[in-house]
Amino acid sequence: MSKKKVGIIGGSKIDTEIGVRFFTSKGLHTKGYPVAPEAKQYELLLRNAPKIKSRVIEIIRKITNEGLNSVIIYCNSLSSIINAENIAANEKIRIMTPLSTYKEVANIH
Repeated sequence: MSKKKVGIIGGSKIDTEIGVRFFTSKGLHTKGYPVAPEAKQYELLLRNAPKIKSRVIEIIRKITNEGLNSVIIYCNSLSSIINAENIAANEKIRIMTPLSTYKEVANIH
């Protein structure tokens, strides 16, 4: 039985690698996709919400084309900038974010 592969999107390569290692240690088969190669470049992108949203959609389309059907946004700032629910609906892919997890936990308690 093969595991489903999950795309991990982080702000930088380091953030992405941390997410990949964490979720791999939990038994998921993962592949990382950084929004920017370095933290400084990611910080600059944060100042331009439309550009960062466009970059995330570009990455998600790449993930979909590679046959993955789930994404984890492993970045608090990124999850607060993009509208993951709308992107997920438009791109027909499951997206989990820290923000969606916080909402889920809040509804439990």
